[in-house]
Amino acid sequence: MSCKFASRVALSIALGIAAAVPVSGTSLAAGGTGKVINYHLNGAVAGRSVCVRTNPALPGTGWACVWYSDHLYQEYSALLLQAYIFGKTCTFDWATTDNFGHGLVDLIECD
Repeated sequence: MSCKFASRVALSIALGIAAAVPVSGTSLAAGGTGKVINYHLNGAVAGRSVCVRTNPALPGTGWACVWYSDHLYQEYSALLLQAYIFGKTCTFDWATTDNFGHGLVDLIECD
């Protein structure tokens, strides 16, 4: 009986982990802190403003991005440009990712 119970517990845990796997456009809350080392703009991606990389690398793809649909996109873009120019360290948080798997920033704080 204990083997069947252990098997059911293990199966329940495995199913719970599988259910938590992110789907396209969503992710578990994530974020990180690092010195902004890349400031990236790509006009071929409609709707996206700036993306940055840091050292140490951010989780996931390593990129944190701002989209024009965010009401603070101008402020975020300006803050990140200054952080890149002056080698600032920033903290990022996000709850979702875009279709490329990059974090969609909800919060940015730079030293």
